[in-house]
Amino acid sequence: MLALPLVAGPALHAQTWLSNAAGNTTWSAATWDASVPVSGASTTVNFFTANTTVAAGTNVAFNDLSPNPFVVNQLNIAGTGGATAGTLTLQGNGIAFDGANAQLNINPAYGAGGGYTVNIATPLTFNAPTAITFGGGGGLVNFTSASVWNGAGNVTFTSALAVR
Repeated sequence: MLALPLVAGPALHAQTWLSNAAGNTTWSAATWDASVPVSGASTTVNFFTANTTVAAGTNVAFNDLSPNPFVVNQLNIAGTGGATAGTLTLQGNGIAFDGANAQLNINPAYGAGGGYTVNIATPLTFNAPTAITFGGGGGLVNFTSASVWNGAGNVTFTSALAVR
């Protein structure tokens, strides 16, 4: 009988952004559910949960973490618009997607006052094949001119939105 040692896979690191107020907040000073995320190909960064009502005004999440670009496996953007629609803007250091099944999932949902807007205004690097998924939540998504895309990984798009 051959005995093989068990080897655990890489630990997945998932942190959820809980800072929810109009104004500028750096990633290093933000309120996270666990701790400030650590750059790596197994890191998942979540902005809000599906049940979070996004504060009115513009919420700027400024990535000041090292390295630049900051490496993630998944970046998930959720949340629901409130009585007065809000905006989440990602700015600062670039974000690189790496590792198996890399994903950018964007689903700003329609709420009491309408959907909220997500502005991605930071460079994106695709080191690995990456799936970008737009949910059918009813919010708006903008990739600004600061969102320069590069890298050797293929990018695929899927959407739950109906095109008419």
